[in-house]
Amino acid sequence: MKILRDRFTLAGILCVLLFALDVSVNLGDWWELLWFCPVASLLAALAFFRRNALLLTICLVLAVPAQLPWVWDFLLSLFGLGMGRTEELLRCGPFIFWGSIVVHSAVVPLAAWGVFRLGFDR
Repeated sequence: MKILRDRFTLAGILCVLLFALDVSVNLGDWWELLWFCPVASLLAALAFFRRNALLLTICLVLAVPAQLPWVWDFLLSLFGLGMGRTEELLRCGPFIFWGSIVVHSAVVPLAAWGVFRLGFDR
């Protein structure tokens, strides 16, 4: 299982699993595939599999302003202080809520790790 020792391959597989989780959480609503999070997950997976610093840099630079407000709102919603972005998800049940938290929260750290390891691309 030499392939599982490669951290970039593992990160790519994790990104594909995040995409699959996002699709399963939103099953039946195929428009969800066009949102930033699933697209960023697939872009990051491709970047990890190819060890492409440019794609990882693009993913990180775009994910920080797009994902962090969601994560912040998720955390605030747990204490009843949400900004309203995730109020609909709270009504959909715990699977959708927690699945969305995992998907939105993982893209930035994964992309940051990849950029740290490969370096920023100009």
